[in-house]
Amino acid sequence: MPIEAVIENASLCNVQPVPKVAGRDLNPPHNGDIPRSSENFSSLIYKIKGGEKIVKAQEFLDYVRKAKSKNTFKEYRIGLERFREWYGKDLDTILRERSEDLQSEDPVRRRSFERKLEEFHRAMLEKGYGVNTCRTLTLGLIQLFNYFDVDMKTRVISAEAKKTVETEKSYPLTIEEVRRMYAVADSLRDKVLLLLGKDVGLRLADVLSIKRDEIPDLDQEAPIPFQKVTAKEKVLARGFLSDETAAILKAYLPTLKGTDNPYLFPNKNGKGPITDDTVNNVLNALAEKVKIKVPNGQALTFHCFRKLFLTYCIESGIGLTAGKLMCGKAVPKADRTYIHNAKLKKLFLQLQKMTRITDVTAYTAGTDRVEQLEKTIETLQKDLISYKTSHELSVKRLKVVMNENVELKGTVKELTAQYKMLNDAFQSWVYTQRELEASLARLVEAMKKKETKSD
Repeated sequence: MPIEAVIENASLCNVQPVPKVAGRDLNPPHNGDIPRSSENFSSLIYKIKGGEKIVKAQEFLDYVRKAKSKNTFKEYRIGLERFREWYGKDLDTILRERSEDLQSEDPVRRRSFERKLEEFHRAMLEKGYGVNTCRTLTLGLIQLFNYFDVDMKTRVISAEAKKTVETEKSYPLTIEEVRRMYAVADSLRDKVLLLLGKDVGLRLADVLSIKRDEIPDLDQEAPIPFQKVTAKEKVLARGFLSDETAAILKAYLPTLKGTDNPYLFPNKNGKGPITDDTVNNVLNALAEKVKIKVPNGQALTFHCFRKLFLTYCIESGIGLTAGKLMCGKAVPKADRTYIHNAKLKKLFLQLQKMTRITDVTAYTAGTDRVEQLEKTIETLQKDLISYKTSHELSVKRLKVVMNENVELKGTVKELTAQYKMLNDAFQSWVYTQRELEASLARLVEAMKKKETKSD
């Protein structure tokens, strides 16, 4: 049944220019960034003819705002704005046309918006947007249709409109550069951001969502377990806080007393955390202080810490699987089974030898000494095990010999008894033999006497 659009506000808000972030102009579309539009989206109401159900296009964006990340919300919102501008019709008309197309018996009309999406993609390419940006701009319309059950058949959309290319937009930050940035950081908050970034490797949205009451007991022995379910993948990050991060947090947390804002990094209005732009501006300002040059086409953002974390997980030898478990990336269940928390803690300590920010020389010397002692203990334990094994084998052999001796004694006793019995029988036989010989001698003597008398 066709849908009639009842419009409260027919026009979407005009596009607003993107502010510069630490000297980077995000307005030109050709650099791969998606420009921003106003936060205010017009509220569009649709009423099904003859029914009571009312749905709003704004409902979709409200859902995305609550259920998805800030970046996802921004991408969908801007994609819909760009499509509306290109198509020349409001979202109420677009949704109505899509609904009517799907009710048509004409298969060509039923796929009308799939073709329009391809044309929109080509138009964005011609305007100078990057391949990945053009693909991102199409996602808003696809998800809008899906949300209102007028799904777009993506399998019939051309491969060109779904194409993406691998790019390296994030600056490959090194731990030495982080040490330099930390050295010039003036505020405790900025130092916490740097140390927390290199320790946990979480996405910025997850870090900014941390509340003060989520911070574990900082007086326990480091590294301190710190777990958090990630917003994007809904995966439990099984990370740790190093002793240097715990120390700076102890100094930072008292500065937040007196505010009702529960977040670890509260904003000034007392309602939520600081914004992504605030964090990234801080990072770029610190980088500028220590003369870190970010090449054109790349950006220094908090996401660089996530890549830094996983990079050093590989270089330190603890492996990518352990790194993913600690920073909240999805890992196959079979791989999770073999890495328990105790092992993760040991692997994190191994990682810290490469990612330490403060007292690097002393920490490395201390950990090397600890390693040497651990190896000595391990050697002694092996020797002890070897000694115990040898001792156990000796005891077993002695028991075997003793058992054999007992068996031998029994055999000797038995043979002695048999010998005595045989000896007694032999002596009896000898006695009997002698008696027979005597009797025979007497008989022979008697016969000789008898022969003599006969003569």
